[in-house]
Amino acid sequence: MRRQVDVQKQEVLERQGYRIVGEHSGVKLCHWTKASLT
Repeated sequence: MRRQVDVQKQEVLERQGYRIVGEHSGVKLCHWTKASLT
């Protein structure tokens, strides 16, 4: 199966604070969520 997010795009997204989930989704936690988890 082909990756839907290539490695270069994944690196850019991770530098921007996103985390890749599986092979096709990315999530970025907002400030409020991060603060409530700590």
